Amino acid sequence: MKKVKVGALETITPPRHYDLLARKICDSELLTVARVFMSAHGGAEIDEHPAEHVFYVLRGSAKMFDGKESFEVEAGDSIIVESGETHSFTGNGKEDCEYLVVTLNRSAL
Repeated sequence: MKKVKVGALETITPPRHYDLLARKICDSELLTVARVFMSAHGGAEIDEHPAEHVFYVLRGSAKMFDGKESFEVEAGDSIIVESGETHSFTGNGKEDCEYLVVTLNRSAL
């Protein structure tokens, strides 16, 4: 068991992301859990890869793009992105967003 003080973790901006800061709570070959603070104009480029994501919005709101259409997400919403699905998670230009993202890399199994 390990207790993690999230506020004390290093902040990073992952490649192909902009105007956001992430703190990786757990980072292994199989599983990554991060708490992310994204500005209203931040986000990530459109992506598609074998990993799966679960996003959980803690505060604020943002836009999710599934490769065809965008939709708004807000505090309390969860989004599941399956392996190989096109996606991007970006600010909506209205307010900042704080969320958790869990990434599962099944190819590491």
